[in-house]
Amino acid sequence: MNNHTTSKDTSLLLSHKAILIIEDDEYISRVYEKWLKKSGAIPLIAHGGMDGLVKLKEEKIDAVLLDLGLPGMDGVEVLKQIKANPKVNKIPIIILSNSTIRTNSAEFKAITDLGVSDILMKFETSLEELVSIIHKNLSTA
Repeated sequence: MNNHTTSKDTSLLLSHKAILIIEDDEYISRVYEKWLKKSGAIPLIAHGGMDGLVKLKEEKIDAVLLDLGLPGMDGVEVLKQIKANPKVNKIPIIILSNSTIRTNSAEFKAITDLGVSDILMKFETSLEELVSIIHKNLSTA
């Protein structure tokens, strides 16, 4: 039996779920958008923290993929504002970062204290794994 996950395995895993991608890197956000569409999701892209917060107010979002290294308002501040808003604070937030977050750092403590669903390293997480993790978090939300 083949253990390799294919796009067919995840083709409808996120059917009709609105996933907000808050990511300043255009290439990365387009890769996520394409993969989420293949999984049945409705991806929305925000290229900065303020843009992401506006989309959260305007759209019905099922989950958020949040980059920490955003220009202007960083991901931790975006997370604080999401968690402070009772209208959206129950939405699963999955942190995606290029930087390694040390478990003993102030940033890690701030993120976990606020309550995130998952913290993932972009370079360590395949697109198939990301779809499965989003699905898992939507199932337990």
